[in-house]
Amino acid sequence: MDCEAGNNIRAQRYKSECTRQAEGLSHREANAHLADHKNRWSAPRHRQECLFYSTREPHREAIYSITAMNRLFVFAISLLLALLPATACLAADLALTPPMGWNSWNKFADKIDDKTVREVADAMVSSGMKDAGYVYVNIDDTWEAGRDALGNIQANSKFPDMKGLADYVHSKGLKIGIYSSPGPKTCADYEGSYQHEEQDARTWAAWGIDYLKYDWCSASKVYPASEMKAVYKKMGDALKATGRPIVYSLCQYGLQNVCEWGASVGGNLWRTTGDIEDNWKSMSTIGFDKQTGHEKFAGPGHWNDPDMLEIGNGGMSAPEYRTHMSLWAMLAAPLLAGNDLSPSIRTSWDGKATKSRRKAARRSGSSRSKTEIWQWLYSIVGRPW
Repeated sequence: MDCEAGNNIRAQRYKSECTRQAEGLSHREANAHLADHKNRWSAPRHRQECLFYSTREPHREAIYSITAMNRLFVFAISLLLALLPATACLAADLALTPPMGWNSWNKFADKIDDKTVREVADAMVSSGMKDAGYVYVNIDDTWEAGRDALGNIQANSKFPDMKGLADYVHSKGLKIGIYSSPGPKTCADYEGSYQHEEQDARTWAAWGIDYLKYDWCSASKVYPASEMKAVYKKMGDALKATGRPIVYSLCQYGLQNVCEWGASVGGNLWRTTGDIEDNWKSMSTIGFDKQTGHEKFAGPGHWNDPDMLEIGNGGMSAPEYRTHMSLWAMLAAPLLAGNDLSPSIRTSWDGKATKSRRKAARRSGSSRSKTEIWQWLYSIVGRPW
């Protein structure tokens, strides 16, 4: 008998004896229980991406092969192991479908503030977007003020109480996202997370943040491109260490074959191209021409991101916006609206619109571009504005 076979027999004997003594079962009952137990634990409880289960059974075999004198201790350890999957699968339980919500940049850029975010949250509830699954309200760049004497990241005067804002968004049944960069500065030249990764992650978790968009930006000034994977892993590890489930969005424009390693650094989505613009050429090139071959990397917990939606911002016609929406859905892409959702923008369905909006519609090639596209889009929700 070889060593491996002997170890397997001894391991099975110790398992059977330990289970029988612990549960007061007969030998037959204990063996039947173990067979069922092994079958149940041999398959992943959640998803194949949770690698914990690929190593769990060998660990249990090793533990049960300890001498009989340690059986009581082994049983206690076994109970502890049973509690681990919830923590081990923390990242795997995030973004099981492509994230859906809203992002501030495409419409508001540096004009975003606390008041606007609250209005958007209200509109997402009243319009039916929340009921349709659009739950993330994401603050993009320009919220940062710098750091205090202890190095803690601070929000600027546009966001006087970030924790209070997060609480408000959560009270609506929504989630809130934030933005940073692994470089010293963000793309808009605000404070980045360089050399403060763990500290910033703890701050965001304390505020109640649910989503991080992490934009490469000035990181190219302090890291070679070859270190991109390690740089993103550092923040991925920092987010996990907080114990708070935070969706991790890698914004690095598809560089360094990110599709191949994005999930391994904790990423739940990663950009596949450069920034989208509100015109047909940009949208169609990204959507039709630059996604081929990426589909094999998409799945529950990890998605290709062709960038945010431009629907409603006025640069395309209604048919073009419908194509935009349909194409992103077919790509299993995150659906993050980027337009103004405030009530003053949402015209009624009788076609009455302001003079300025009629001009914008004519420039885009459709007399009712925004009204038509949002009427079509929100018919999916099942309740018009």
